[in-house]
Amino acid sequence: MLKMVALACFTLAPASLLIVAQAPDPAGHSAAPGAMTGMVKSFDPGKSIDVEINGVSRKFDLSKTDTLYNINPEVKPGSNVTIVETTDNTGKKSITIDLAPARKG
Repeated sequence: MLKMVALACFTLAPASLLIVAQAPDPAGHSAAPGAMTGMVKSFDPGKSIDVEINGVSRKFDLSKTDTLYNINPEVKPGSNVTIVETTDNTGKKSITIDLAPARKG
């Protein structure tokens, strides 16, 4: 009897893991870990971009040579964007600003 219960548990465990793995993110975020989302307040290509993130304005100086900026050409004031900041092994900082995926609902 104990062997049958153990066999049933081992059989059902992988199926329950698949169901849990497919569950949507409860916070509704589909961006990369460490990504921020916000709305572009102003954008002066090659000079600066100002993004409001959670009610706080964050201005990026695009003229800085120590940071690589990759900005989607469709980004404009009023766009909802996702910002991902990374630093490579040599310490070079990269910031990617892309249009945020449309929210469902």
